[in-house]
Amino acid sequence: MNDENIKQQYSTADNLNTRISIHQKYSVNRQGFGNWIFSNYQIYKGMSVLELGCGTGEMWLGKTMP
Repeated sequence: MNDENIKQQYSTADNLNTRISIHQKYSVNRQGFGNWIFSNYQIYKGMSVLELGCGTGEMWLGKTMP
C-alpha cells in the first residue's frame, strides 16, 4: 500500500465507523474492546484524559470514572 492509498483510506472517519459497526454487530466478545481497554486504565475522578488522533472517541461514551 502506498502513501496515497493510506491517505485516501483515512481521509474521513467513514472506514473507521464501518469497522466499529461490524465489531458491534458481529463480535463474540461480550465485554467489548472499549470496555476492556477502559478496565485496564487507572483513571480516577478529577483526572483529565487527552486523546489525540484516536478515531471517533466513541470508546469513551458512557464511561464514568471510579
